[in-house]
Amino acid sequence: MGTIFIALSVLFFAAALVSYQITGMKKLFLLIFSLHTISVLISFGILLSDFLTDNFANMYVYSHSAKNLPVYYKISALWAGQDGSLLLWMTLISIVSLLYFLIENEVSLFEIVIHLINFLFVALLLLTYSNPFTMNAVAAADGMGLNPVLSNFWMTVHPPVTFLGYTFALICFSSSIRRMLKEEYFYDHDQKVPVILVLLVLGLGIVFGAFWAYKTLGWGGFWGWDPIENASLVPWLLALIYVHSSILEKRYRQLIVHNNLMAAFIYISVIIAVFLTISGVLQNSSVHSFGQSGVTIPFLVYIAFLILLVIGVASRYNKYKPSIIQDDYDFISHLSYAIIAISFFAAFIFLSTVVPVVFSFFNKSFVVNSSLFPKAALLFAAAYIMSVFNYYYDNRSEDRIVLIFSGTIALATGIYFNNLLFYHYVVVYFSVMIFFYLLYKLLFHNRGSENKTALCSHIVVMMFIASAGLFNSQPAQTYDLSAGQIFSAGNKQIEFTSYNENSENILFQIDEERKIVPYYKWNESQITFPLILTDGLSDVYIEPERIVSAKEKATVFAVNDKEFLQWKDNNFVKLDDLIVTKKNNSMNIEAILLFKTGDVAEKILVSMNFSGNAMTDQPAEVPFTGQTVNLRKFSIDEKIVQIYIAPDIFTKYKSDVLELTVGRKLYVKVIWGAFFLLILLFFFLLVKTFTGYELY
Repeated sequence: MGTIFIALSVLFFAAALVSYQITGMKKLFLLIFSLHTISVLISFGILLSDFLTDNFANMYVYSHSAKNLPVYYKISALWAGQDGSLLLWMTLISIVSLLYFLIENEVSLFEIVIHLINFLFVALLLLTYSNPFTMNAVAAADGMGLNPVLSNFWMTVHPPVTFLGYTFALICFSSSIRRMLKEEYFYDHDQKVPVILVLLVLGLGIVFGAFWAYKTLGWGGFWGWDPIENASLVPWLLALIYVHSSILEKRYRQLIVHNNLMAAFIYISVIIAVFLTISGVLQNSSVHSFGQSGVTIPFLVYIAFLILLVIGVASRYNKYKPSIIQDDYDFISHLSYAIIAISFFAAFIFLSTVVPVVFSFFNKSFVVNSSLFPKAALLFAAAYIMSVFNYYYDNRSEDRIVLIFSGTIALATGIYFNNLLFYHYVVVYFSVMIFFYLLYKLLFHNRGSENKTALCSHIVVMMFIASAGLFNSQPAQTYDLSAGQIFSAGNKQIEFTSYNENSENILFQIDEERKIVPYYKWNESQITFPLILTDGLSDVYIEPERIVSAKEKATVFAVNDKEFLQWKDNNFVKLDDLIVTKKNNSMNIEAILLFKTGDVAEKILVSMNFSGNAMTDQPAEVPFTGQTVNLRKFSIDEKIVQIYIAPDIFTKYKSDVLELTVGRKLYVKVIWGAFFLLILLFFFLLVKTFTGYELY
């Protein structure tokens, strides 16, 4: 049934377009388009009902849900995979498009066509490659369940908010194409609204994801430079560029073509981000990516189509540009410095993320070292700081005194954190200095009341950059702990109590309080969660890396007939003889090992037998310790065998060992506060822009 309603939604959308083209009646168009939206909502509702009622005959439900899941996890499981994510995105596209057409005084056919093309693309993927309504003949008794990493509150909000931000990018794209096709060269105040919505909503989705990764997934930071994270950052940066460059368009009639191109490429970068997420091309390099699917070719064709469309329309738009529009770009403008800094950063992130994917299509390897990203971020942050300073600086004696005072505070900050790397120090120094200078501007010498929101935004950005520069300034410590051992974390002494394999929990004891940290094994991989202790504006971040079993600490090495090899402490082992016997379809290997401790030596025999596809081995015991010895591999020609010696019950590895890292995340709460303050300021910018009150 869900598939039928997706097909109906396509027909209603096409009928709405045809009716508007023939009659020009907006009410009729909206009526038919409402039927389209209702069809999509019904399709979404059917899949949601399948999850809530445990309909495991549905393959998608079976793969991502289970009976014992709480209701809110069953809801979030709907977008845990590729099929449901696409259906969620299509639903948001229909709802947002309907609201946009309702608000618009005059609906443009160009925009309806653009929305229809996008909807057809997503619907095609759902109907052919990623149908979430594929059924089994017989319903399973229970589902496979939700990945433990996704069994989290933030899973219920992060993906929908992020996809909503992606959806607003479609409005940016359609309005820019409309402007260029209709040859509109005046400053369009309303075009800024969807761009700010991208900044606001997508920014909120990014913050939710960052908070989720830090608090739950144990990433140890607010940004991991994961390829999918980078892909979602690019459209946000492009929207930020547009907000800055639109000021030049309004004031000086500059960058009109540039701004329309920027609005269009916000959406193209969104399509690329979705492609990287669901195509599976990054399944080995990104934790966000879904598995391999057949959508790569359709996505590449659609991306190429969009790029060619934009370039063709923009070329025509630029060709007929009136002479009153300035052709030259005023690079002397202080605003231009900010635009250039953000543009280069966006280009760097985009190329570093996409180029390795392009190489992979030709079976070539191209890897960008992840340590390069934070260094580049600091470089571009420094350029942005200078552009902000140039914009606000007034060459007055009072301002010079304030700068000296701000610089003194910044210098004291750098001296206090004396273990900063040089480039960290430079960025922290200037961001702290400009923070206090702009704070003075806001409180005592603001150049106009209409500029306060923009000034506040730059103050928050300086606060964020300074905190980000200090975030990892204290080195982390690593520990290998057996049960009962105590380690230091901040001003706390913490005991690693135990690891319970059955309940999949790591237990810690802090004073009189017991802390339980989840530690899952999922699809043959270990999933760890952090333990975070509050320390003022900072956090003490305890990150379990892995549980190392005692068996893993045993000795596995190759021995030959030429020399003794160390096996434990001052004890040695040597291959005395290797006997291989073949008979019919079976082969028997016997290795005679000579163990020596001091002047005493003894021989033991370990064997391995192959019969058809079956293999059996006969272990032996080390004569001096009682440890078990198994034969692993052998080489007849070189007379070399690989043996496995089980751990000695008297060694320090008599129990499982926890490897963990303890770090202090300085001023992380300032970072989260700056994130949310910036989102709040974007909301004020949206309200003022939407109501017609400009901020600049």
